[in-house]
Parts: sequence; structure tokens; C-alpha cells
Amino acid sequence: MTRFLSKIVVNGILLVILLRYLAEADLIAATFTAVALSVIAYLAGDQFVLRMTNNTLALVADALLALAFLWLAARYFQWPYSYAEILVTVVILTAAEALYHKLLPSWDDGKSSLR
Repeated sequence: MTRFLSKIVVNGILLVILLRYLAEADLIAATFTAVALSVIAYLAGDQFVLRMTNNTLALVADALLALAFLWLAARYFQWPYSYAEILVTVVILTAAEALYHKLLPSWDDGKSSLR
């Protein structure tokens, strides 16, 4: 449960800030998008792809998922969110994901106080 909550907090905060700044999204839409993407990415990327493959493929899957999801959200909410801005957002989220994935083994070993 700690892994899931930490993913939502980290991705959620980053994504809400980026969506508010880059996409000019209102707080409710940005929060909804951030939570929805975090939940889907956790289930698909961390619980499925990461367990079946490796960290690199899980990061690629998370990045592609974020790219598609943010593009769809931008169209649905009619945000002035360019492809370049979406890519910047995806790169930042993927960097955060890489740090998150780096912490996962330490949680398994009981070395992290976040456990």
C-alpha cells in the first residue's frame, strides 16, 4: 500500500504542477488526470509489466502510457497542451518513475523507512 500511495503522491504532485503550468488545466481536471494516470500506471506498469519483465521495459511502458493518456486528456479537456509540452511532461514523469523503481528493491530488503 505504501508503494501505491507514494506513486500517487509523487506522480500526482508533479503532474498537477506540470498540467497547471503547461496545459493551463484547472485544479480539478489536473488532479483527476494525475490520479487516474497514477492508478493506471501503477496497475499496468508496476504490477504487470515490471513483474513480468525488467525495469527498463516498465519505464518504457509507463512513458508510452503517459504519452497516450496525456494526449487523450488534453483533447478531452481541450487544453492548449502542445506535443512538445506533453513530451516534456512525460520525460519528467519517467525520471520520477526511474527514481521510484530504484527505491522498490530497498523496500523489499527493509532498508527504507518509507515501508
